[in-house]
Amino acid sequence: MIVRFLAVPLPGAVVGCAILFSVVLVRGRLPDGLKTIADGLLRYLPVMFVPAGVGVMADVQRLQDEWGALLATLVLSATITLAATAWSFGAVTRLASRWRERGNGSV
Repeated sequence: MIVRFLAVPLPGAVVGCAILFSVVLVRGRLPDGLKTIADGLLRYLPVMFVPAGVGVMADVQRLQDEWGALLATLVLSATITLAATAWSFGAVTRLASRWRERGNGSV
C-alpha cells in the first residue's frame, strides 16, 4: 500500500524490509515472535535454492553459450558487493567508535 500510495519505484518487499529494520533499530532489540519466525525460515533456507537450481539446469545450453558474459558479471558484481560491504563495515565501525567515545554505552 505504501509503495502504491507514494508511487515509490521500489518493490514492496524492499520497503517492508526497510520498515522492519527501522522498527527493530528504534526498539533496540528483536521481538521474540520475529526471532522465532526468522529462525524457522533460516532452518529451511537451503530448500529455497532447489527451484533456482532446477531453472539453471533447464537452461544449461544457454549457460554454455554465454559463459564469458556470465563470468564477467559474477566477478564484477562480487567485487562491487565486497567493496560496498567493506565500506559499510568501516562506516559502522567509525560510528560505533564515536558513539562509545561520547559515553553513550554499548552499541
